[in-house]
Amino acid sequence: MRREVMRRWWTDAAEKYELITSSTVFLELAAGTSDRAAQRLDLLLGIQVVIPKADVAQIVYSYLRNKLMPAKPTNADATHLALAS
Repeated sequence: MRREVMRRWWTDAAEKYELITSSTVFLELAAGTSDRAAQRLDLLLGIQVVIPKADVAQIVYSYLRNKLMPAKPTNADATHLALAS
């Protein structure tokens, strides 16, 4: 159910919004088995990939150091938040 909702959202969103993702998402989707990773990476076809600037790393570090994230955040979680803020 959740997967189907997300697929519909992606289809609809591509028509309504300019979709942008980050290299962090690219790396997350590339992880794992190669055939499944390829399927996940196909989701990014045609979507602009933003490479975080160096100052984002400082924000990520601050989020993690000051525990501004939910319990047990990953570096990727903090990067997503830093890029969105």
